[in-house]
Amino acid sequence: MKIEVKHIGEIEVEVMPDGPYWYCEGVIWNYGAQGDSVAEAIEHFQIGLARTIELNKEMRGLEPDQIEHLKYKPGEREVLIAERQSWE
Repeated sequence: MKIEVKHIGEIEVEVMPDGPYWYCEGVIWNYGAQGDSVAEAIEHFQIGLARTIELNKEMRGLEPDQIEHLKYKPGEREVLIAERQSWE
């Protein structure tokens, strides 16, 4: 599987093929998005993560530095990667 590492500002993401689509997943942030191309997957990731953060701020009254719960817990991402590899 071809995985490309990209940067959206300071956020590191991995972009990989997902059938006929592309999937963009945060390396630290527990968030992902899909698109018809690499550029579209990245765009959907940017928009979706920003909206997720805004919604969490509105619902929970959080400040930008209080959104740690949106990040992967230690070891969580590695488990998800291993599961994804077992599907191939």
